[in-house]
Amino acid sequence: MNFLRMKNKKNHIKSPVNYILFISALFLTLYTTLLWEIEMSLETDNFKPFFFTSIGMIFNTCFFSWLFYRIFKFNFKWLLWILFTILFFISYITLVQIADIGLFKSEHWMTRIYIWVFTFINIFSIATGYFQLNSIFEKFNKSKDEVEIKKSELENLKNQLSPHFLFNNLNNIYATIMMDKNIALDYTHKFSDMMRFYHNMIGKETIPLTDELSYIENYLAIEKYKMGERLRLNYVNKIKNMDYTLPPFLLTPVIEAAIERSQGLGSIPYIELIISVESNQIKLEISNSIPDKPGKVKKQILLDQLTNKLELIYKDHYTLKITKQNNFETSILQFPLTVDEKGLSK
Repeated sequence: MNFLRMKNKKNHIKSPVNYILFISALFLTLYTTLLWEIEMSLETDNFKPFFFTSIGMIFNTCFFSWLFYRIFKFNFKWLLWILFTILFFISYITLVQIADIGLFKSEHWMTRIYIWVFTFINIFSIATGYFQLNSIFEKFNKSKDEVEIKKSELENLKNQLSPHFLFNNLNNIYATIMMDKNIALDYTHKFSDMMRFYHNMIGKETIPLTDELSYIENYLAIEKYKMGERLRLNYVNKIKNMDYTLPPFLLTPVIEAAIERSQGLGSIPYIELIISVESNQIKLEISNSIPDKPGKVKKQILLDQLTNKLELIYKDHYTLKITKQNNFETSILQFPLTVDEKGLSK
């Protein structure tokens, strides 16, 4: 909890309301002042065409700022400024023509300067303000997403460390001691490793892939101890290079949910897990049997939390698909890994 509080404080983004009000007031002041100076310098009584055209120019600039931002983001800043420069000259020439002073013929050189400054402020201040505000809100949303991820991790940790989970495993260890002390010793060792993993992963954004796989292997071993021969389990690890990192608890929810859905009245659960890495993408494939009379499904909430977490971290760059056919269910989870440079440098 202390880490979460520190994280929130570190990534706290101040509200941009004061910034917006100040910039808006400054913009409106300059806009009205220049508009007044232009009107006073023009030798015409009909100022409406110029006024309404300038309003249209503002709306067009807002639209193009939104459109250019959506298309180019910040990957091509030079192209953005070229496009806005073109928009500036088009707007300037249009306003000059509507003011009926002629771009090079008019003797009202101050009017042309006023229109130049007027156009410059409208085009570039709106575009710059739009990009700055988007940057602020993106940082705000990123900070908000990080908090949601931490809340999801803490909720997962809370569920795993619930009294029911602890007492259930302690009772299983006690029962195993009465039957086979060697198995009970191994059970206790793997269970302590799982608890140590929970403790060590608190506050970490990423963990080594080896740690995640070690936890999965301990979890599967404990499930095998709990269900004995009733659980038919086939675990295949095809990963050759372990020099990767990933956010904690992205693989286990799918495994836990699949094991739960394979259980039912009088059923003999069958689980097959295949984990592989290709092109810096980890892929988890799970095939599990579906009993005729399934038991209560409690771990669906884990998949819901996992989906939210994947969406926050990877946006559209992940796959989570669950399909059913006859008496079998197939779950596929795939997402990018981060290369562990420390591991590569060894």
